[in-house]
Amino acid sequence: MWFEVYLDNENKWRWRLCQLSSSGNKLIYATGHQGYNEKSICEIDIKNVKLTNESTPIRYV
Repeated sequence: MWFEVYLDNENKWRWRLCQLSSSGNKLIYATGHQGYNEKSICEIDIKNVKLTNESTPIRYV
């Protein structure tokens, strides 16, 4: 599993928690509920989520 951080169509930073399925498709298990004006605030939200799974990597897309 990994976190993706991305800039959406409204120029808001968002995150999603992803994993590859056995068939190679990307599955999205969770997303941030809001967009952030600053990437650093989005990253703080991820850090709060990572408290439950510290080994999940972050990927910037």
